[in-house]
Order: sequence, then C-alpha cells, then structure tokens
Amino acid sequence: MKVRYLLPFLFIVPFTGCKNADYYAHEGLKHLQQGHKITALRNFETAYEKDKDNPLALYGKGIILIDSGITIDMGLESLEKAIPGLSDIEYKADAYLKLARG
Repeated sequence: MKVRYLLPFLFIVPFTGCKNADYYAHEGLKHLQQGHKITALRNFETAYEKDKDNPLALYGKGIILIDSGITIDMGLESLEKAIPGLSDIEYKADAYLKLARG
C-alpha cells in the first residue's frame, strides 16, 4: 500500500533538478530585460553554481553588479571572463562598453 504512494515520486524527483546552467542563464536574461534584477541575479547565481564558465551567467551577473554600484570590481571581473564565450554580438558589445566605462 505504501509503495503506491511513493511511485509518483520515483518519476518526479529525477526530473526536478535537470535544468542546466544555460536554462538559468536565459531565465536570468529574461528577468533582467523585464527589470527584475533580484530574480535575475538569483538565476545567474544558480547558473554560475552549475557552470562557473557559463558566459551568459557571468555576463548577467557582471551587468547587475556594475549597475548596482556596490561591487563594480566584481562586475568588471565577471564581464572580462564572459566576453570570450559570448556569441551574441549585442551582449558582447554591451560588456565591452561596461568595461570601457569601468
């Protein structure tokens, strides 16, 4: 009888943690574009935890840290790491502009 109650969890649990860094980075970009910086930063942090070299996570994290004005050095460092891996020219140009303004 108890097995019947556990059976659904055997199928649900393995799929709950399957989202990769790219998923969270894209979610972060979506929230950033909507102006939801705290939610965006949470998504970028999750993406970064899953893949420390994810360029979109580094880019988004860098943009938010610089725009906050509190941790500019950390933001610039994130952008420097992100630039080589960014394939989107708009993100790459934005990152270069932020670096130039320092």
